[in-house]
Amino acid sequence: MRRFFVALDKEMTRRHAQWLTVIKKIAHSSRPLTLKAATRH
Repeated sequence: MRRFFVALDKEMTRRHAQWLTVIKKIAHSSRPLTLKAATRH
């Protein structure tokens, strides 16, 4: 059981790292858009 949770935790960490990379890429490519949207609110 514990081994399963360790494997799951590693998988989640890897997925999280991938998401962060994707989010950073998106944020970097559309920074002016997000800044405009943030100031408009």
